[in-house]
Amino acid sequence: ASGIDKALSLCASKLKEMRETLFMVGEVHGAAHLGSRCVRALRLRELSFPTEEENDASLDLARCWGDCSIIISALGHGTLHSDDAIGTSCAQGLQIAFSYNQVDSPQLDRKLLEGTGKALQDLVTSLKKYGNGDNTDPQRASLLAKAAGSVLAATTLLPDDSPIGSLKHLRLQCVDGIFALLGSTSFRKDAEISLVAGEALAAYADAYSPEGSEWSVPTVDEPEEFDDNYAKELPPHRQVIYVLLQSIAVATNPHKKAASGPALLALVGHAASSINKN
Repeated sequence: ASGIDKALSLCASKLKEMRETLFMVGEVHGAAHLGSRCVRALRLRELSFPTEEENDASLDLARCWGDCSIIISALGHGTLHSDDAIGTSCAQGLQIAFSYNQVDSPQLDRKLLEGTGKALQDLVTSLKKYGNGDNTDPQRASLLAKAAGSVLAATTLLPDDSPIGSLKHLRLQCVDGIFALLGSTSFRKDAEISLVAGEALAAYADAYSPEGSEWSVPTVDEPEEFDDNYAKELPPHRQVIYVLLQSIAVATNPHKKAASGPALLALVGHAASSINKN
């Protein structure tokens, strides 16, 4: 009745044109924003009507979910585009598509697994490309960090959810990409990116507690020296604190050490706001 099926189909079609030689930048820009809003609407609708989806004959929901997956995948691909307007709109689109209103992010729907995996893969590459090196762009890196935080929060998993568990490796790579922004070339051009990275890490760390979740912990005691493999075995909230305090805050690189302060401040601010929400 809302016409969301037509909007999703149109946006998916326009975003797929990015892979072709000729396309309209304005159409891609608009499709990124409208499409991401539609994806968000459909994701949050399921929370309100979880038992009605299969019986809803007024809308071809299977096709809608398929278009959602295409849009998410295309938005991830778009973050790599050399055109700044496309790259920024696609990063903003990912942030919108995976945003939410409640304390914990809703669990990722299985029908979005494939598209989200592709988007995460491209986000990892984009963070490396625009966060450091010859293509450094602090503004784009900041938008990518925000998008990464939203996607990481939305892909928080229950440990027995093995099909979606295939995203674990990509999630850890994405977290590493956010950590790499602290003290990066982007940070040296715009120190505010450390605060943005901290907020993205806070979103990842705080989404660890959906109802019924149980996180495994390392089988060995915490090593005296920082151990990256040990860090990756920790639950998100403990991983973020461990890496920031045991690695970045005590780094010999002065830029990394300086960047750790705002990142930690972002965690404290997020924790304080969470107390007021609950």
